Amino acid sequence: MKKIILFLSSLLVLLIMTSCSKNKLNVKVLDATLNEQFIKEHTTYGAYYSESIWDEEEQSYIYEFFIDETSSEEHIIILSSSEEVDLIFESLPLVDFEKNNVIIYCYTTVYGHREKIIKESYIKDNILYITFVEKMSRPGVGDASMPKTSHLIVSVRKDNFDQVKVKVE
Repeated sequence: MKKIILFLSSLLVLLIMTSCSKNKLNVKVLDATLNEQFIKEHTTYGAYYSESIWDEEEQSYIYEFFIDETSSEEHIIILSSSEEVDLIFESLPLVDFEKNNVIIYCYTTVYGHREKIIKESYIKDNILYITFVEKMSRPGVGDASMPKTSHLIVSVRKDNFDQVKVKVE
C-alpha cells in the first residue's frame, strides 16, 4: 500500500511540475549557422565588426575594426516557411514549417559564446514574448569580449502571434 501511495504522489508531483512549465509554446533553441551575408546585413548597434582591406605595401589583407553606430539595437526575423532558409542559413536542423516558425533574434552582447536557455515564453495580445538567459561559464573563466552581434535562433509552435518581443536576462 505504501508503494502505491508513494507512486501516486510522485506521479502527482510530476504532473504538477509539467503543467506549470513556463515554456508551453515548445520554444526550442536551435543549433544553426547563419551565412555571412545575413550576419553582415543584421549587425546591431554597438557591435564591433571587421572589414578586410588590401594593403599594397604588405601584399596582404589587414583587418580594421569598426563600431556599428547606425543599425537598430535588435533585429527580429520570423520565418514561417522553408523558402528563405537557404538564403539565411548555412545549416539548420530539420524544422517542420507546417507546425513551427523559426525566429531569429539579433542583439548586441559581450557574451557571444554563452549557451542560451529559454526561461519563459507566452502569447499575450497576439505578441509572442520570449525571455532567455545567457548561461554563465564556470567561475574564473573570462568569457567576455568586445561587443558583438549575437543570435538566438529558436523554433516555436505556430500560434496566434504576429509580433515577437525578446528579453535577455
